[in-house]
Amino acid sequence: MIEKIKNNPFARNSLVLFAGAMIANILNYIFHLVLGRMVSVELYGEVESLISLTHIISVPALAITMVVTKYSAGAKADNNRQGTRSILKLMNKKVLSYGLPLFFVALFFTPLIKSFLKIDQSFPIVLVWMMMFVSFFSSVNNGVLSGWQKFRQISSTTIFGTLVKLFVAVFFVKLSFGLSGVLGGFFLGSIATYLGTL
Repeated sequence: MIEKIKNNPFARNSLVLFAGAMIANILNYIFHLVLGRMVSVELYGEVESLISLTHIISVPALAITMVVTKYSAGAKADNNRQGTRSILKLMNKKVLSYGLPLFFVALFFTPLIKSFLKIDQSFPIVLVWMMMFVSFFSSVNNGVLSGWQKFRQISSTTIFGTLVKLFVAVFFVKLSFGLSGVLGGFFLGSIATYLGTL
C-alpha cells in the first residue's frame, strides 16, 4: 500500500496536501480554543467578525492562484523555468498595479466597516487590508508552487504561517494588545507564509 502511494504521484501529492491541511486545521482549532479562553466574549466576537472579513477578501487571491497555477503548469510541462520566472514577474507587477489602488480604496472604507461591525478601533481593520495586500503576492507564489507540483513546500509554508499566527497572537494578547494583537498575529502569519513561499 505504501509503495503504491509512493509510486503514484497523484496519490502521493494528495496525501501531502491532505496532511498539511489537517495539521493547519488542528493548529487553527487550537488557536480558537486558546483565544476563547484568553479574551472576553466581546473581543472574541470582534475577532470572529474580522476573520469572516478575511475569508471574503481571500476570494480574489484564490482566483489569482488558479490563473498562475494554470500557466505555471504549462511551463513545467515544457520544463521552462525561465517562462515561470516571467509569469512570476508579470503577475507580481499586475498585483502591485491593481492591488495597491485596491488597498487605498479599502482604507477609505475603513470607517464604514468599523461602524458596520461595531468595532471601536480602526487599526485592526487596517491590518486586515494589509493582510489582503500581502495575500495577493502569496497567491502568486502559491500558484507557481502548485503548477510545479511543489505540494510539500505549500503544506510546510501553510503550517509555518499558522504556527506564527498562533504564537504571535497569544503573545500579543498576553501583553494586553487586545484585538490589534490578535490581528497582528494574523498579519505576521501572512508575512511568514509569503516569505516561506519565496
